[in-house]
Amino acid sequence: MALHPCKNNKGQSVIIKHPHSPTGLDTWLAEDQVATVVPGGLMPDALGMIPFRRWDRAPEDRSTWVSRVEDTDLAEPPLNPKGLPPGAGVVVVEDDGRVWLIAPTNEYGGYKATFPKGRLTPGLSLQQSAVKEAFEEAGLQVMITAHLVDVLRSATYARYYLAHRVGGHPGEMGWESQAVHLVPQDQLATMLNSHYDKPILDALRTFPGRNRWADFILDWHGNAQRLCYTIEGFAVTHGRWPSRLLIDPEAWKYLQQAMTPRGFESLTNRLVPELQLRPTLAVADGDGRTLDYDAEDASVHPSSLPSTPASIWLWGVIRPDPFSETAR
Repeated sequence: MALHPCKNNKGQSVIIKHPHSPTGLDTWLAEDQVATVVPGGLMPDALGMIPFRRWDRAPEDRSTWVSRVEDTDLAEPPLNPKGLPPGAGVVVVEDDGRVWLIAPTNEYGGYKATFPKGRLTPGLSLQQSAVKEAFEEAGLQVMITAHLVDVLRSATYARYYLAHRVGGHPGEMGWESQAVHLVPQDQLATMLNSHYDKPILDALRTFPGRNRWADFILDWHGNAQRLCYTIEGFAVTHGRWPSRLLIDPEAWKYLQQAMTPRGFESLTNRLVPELQLRPTLAVADGDGRTLDYDAEDASVHPSSLPSTPASIWLWGVIRPDPFSETAR
């Protein structure tokens, strides 16, 4: 047995009767392996472009969930709960294709593993409630990317969203979970033991597109990715977000081709483009501070990254920014 580091909602200690064993740190970087972390467990610095780090200033009550987490503009129908209490859940997919699952403490409800989900929190939207469940049950800060499916559960009728991790630390899961798993999609069926999860898995398998930036980026390579590295380098170096994009015409043309119209509009709303005569990919602010990708090492260690990645600052919906509006 083990004691969960988090107390339950009544302030009581929670005993884990049969604790999970964590996997080695190498499993987190192997896209064909299941990776498992236990409460308070260690994680690598980052996976992909996103660091594993506690969600700074995470909402703590209903009012802050409403004020800090904004709904994504999705095409989603009204939820028809069919006379049952409404619920909200989330299927969080990593860039490498693996999916995040939680192991409910002491197999609550008979679940060995499942997706983060809970009853709709009064006063929150379905999306806000889903983001809240991902944080409380898996320690993850996520961005909703699509409506996946509405399904009947044992006591609720729940809407499930697709989402992508943008921060958080799964080792800081709440008391309702005794482990968090990252699972290759071809192994999900062997870990999900409840028939209530089968419609969700079926919907995931048939969903037409799961790229978190599908609405913004057509090609996430080359200059589009370098731009994010440069913005993050600027943020770490100067403690603020840039407001100007210094770029040569060839790179500018590439970005236009790499982004959807919606993504390109979001980019230019954040950064005013200034075309340069020589090959350049740099960012700057109104006070003349700059960071040039080629002239400096624009990449930064994951432990130094701003809590909101540049990709989320440019195209995301979670607020507030870690740097004040007045400082930009």
